[in-house]
Amino acid sequence: MELEKRYRELTDLLYYKQTQLETMASEKAAAEFQLEKEIKRIQEAQVEAERSRFSRRAWSSWEEDTEMKTLEPLPLHHRHMAAASVQLQKAAKLLDSGAVRATRFLWRYPTARVILLFYLVFVHLFLMYLLHRLQVQADNVAAREFAESMGLTSGNLP
Repeated sequence: MELEKRYRELTDLLYYKQTQLETMASEKAAAEFQLEKEIKRIQEAQVEAERSRFSRRAWSSWEEDTEMKTLEPLPLHHRHMAAASVQLQKAAKLLDSGAVRATRFLWRYPTARVILLFYLVFVHLFLMYLLHRLQVQADNVAAREFAESMGLTSGNLP
């Protein structure tokens, strides 16, 4: 009787342990599958990065080659216009990259923003002062010329 009870307990324990083992095996398989999936995704991302880097280089050289090939059959004036358009696009890209760098610099350094603000205000006020002074001088010259044209100068008076 006691042996039979002990046999059932061991059988139940064996079933319980086997269930635990199967659960752990399935969890391990799921973790391995997830790991393989992540490794594959990372490798694909690296390959895509390499491909895009290579394609950018190849595309830029291909773009320059095709631009030169398309410029050849055009008349001289049109070739100059197309070359000027290409140069204009390059200049725009250069200006854009410079603006982005300047924006990043101003974003990182708040004191530079304050200094730039004061500089712009100073330049604005200085230009307003200069324009005011030049306008006064232009008004004086215009008044003198008008007086001379009307014969109201002091040299012409009797």
